[in-house]
Amino acid sequence: MDPVEKEAIFSLIEKKLKDHNSCLKIATINPEILLKAEKDNTYKEILNSFDLNLVDGFGIKLIGFLKNIKTGERIAGADLAEYVLNIAKRDNLKMGLVVKRGGLSTKEELAEKIQRIGINNFGIIYEDERLEIIRNSEILLIGLGAPEQEKFIYTNKDVFSELKLAMGIGGTFDYWTGRKKRAPLFMRKVGLEWLWRFIIHPKRFVRIWNATGVFTWRMLRN
Repeated sequence: MDPVEKEAIFSLIEKKLKDHNSCLKIATINPEILLKAEKDNTYKEILNSFDLNLVDGFGIKLIGFLKNIKTGERIAGADLAEYVLNIAKRDNLKMGLVVKRGGLSTKEELAEKIQRIGINNFGIIYEDERLEIIRNSEILLIGLGAPEQEKFIYTNKDVFSELKLAMGIGGTFDYWTGRKKRAPLFMRKVGLEWLWRFIIHPKRFVRIWNATGVFTWRMLRN
């Protein structure tokens, strides 16, 4: 984890989006991602190769506090993606968006949302489509979930000659299209998004339990 504060993150993103010489690769880390990286060495190496691994999960902050480990300021991937979206609109940067085929949101729904907020300089593909459609993107947002989205960035980063920022954003596209509702703000602030997800999608109990109970137990036992 990179122990950086939110304002420093925003400042670095602004700087990188003016830099044509390198691409800033960001992963927003939650407990479920850490558990997957523990079992998948390739995924762990990919995450360690990224420029920023940011805390997106109250459980990580809690463990950091209990073990006196600096984790940096918590920032949700959805909030960071919204910030990047506003920069793309302000500076008319070319965006590439990668949507999960068979997911809740379709390319058409996402395109309608992006155009509705005043952005027209973008391209959208499913993960199995040709990259030529988004090859000239300056910003790349991938909504495939972990570990597929980070592996997509790592595998294809050299294909994009103009790329300045690449980030996996999980289910954020579904928030944008209205297919999912985010937890109320007060629940996000106190780290109870997991409870909201359980209330809305009780069938995700196993995933939620892994991200709360299993992760906390393994970290405290280690």
